[in-house]
Amino acid sequence: MSIGLGASAYGQATYDVYIGGQVVGRGKFSLKRTAGGGLENYFSLYFTTREGKSEFAARGTYDSKGRPMRENFVQKTPAGRRITLLTYGSKSVSANITTDGRKSVKTIPYPKGTKISAPSTFWFVTTRPRIGSEDVGYEFNSDLLRFEPRAVRYIGDEIFQYRGKTLTGHKVANGQKVMWLDRKGVPLKIDLGSAQLLRKG
Repeated sequence: MSIGLGASAYGQATYDVYIGGQVVGRGKFSLKRTAGGGLENYFSLYFTTREGKSEFAARGTYDSKGRPMRENFVQKTPAGRRITLLTYGSKSVSANITTDGRKSVKTIPYPKGTKISAPSTFWFVTTRPRIGSEDVGYEFNSDLLRFEPRAVRYIGDEIFQYRGKTLTGHKVANGQKVMWLDRKGVPLKIDLGSAQLLRKG
């Protein structure tokens, strides 16, 4: 997956991945500012369970208003491998999918009245939302290949203990996913429901 031209490093971190209270793998997250005031982010997970080894990686590029331009997803599990490349056009998103070597292309139109720009992409990167701020719209589900409602909310600052340290994170929720962000918008802690990520160091 390519890195956007003109990208400059902004923030990054590595994580321990916990499932059931046990460390089962590692994760990585990074942010890059791009030419024109946009943003590129990258997120990856590598973990092992009784079912075997699994990997997940996602990279997205967004314009200065948080509108997605391109998103790439790679999933490797004991059940198979899937690569999804999304390109966002003016009226639809084009999905190029490769599942265990089999390729397919689908075009999904934006639902009428859909807002896909996500200002929350820049929360604590370039903007500081007020407590209780919400970013409501739609985001594309790369697994189900459909648009779904998005409601990102800044709950407020929360103090928590982490490896003997007292940290303060900006708590942001998006459905079942909850993140505690540092002052640059990079997660200190991520709760995905079935798995939790804690920053190393």
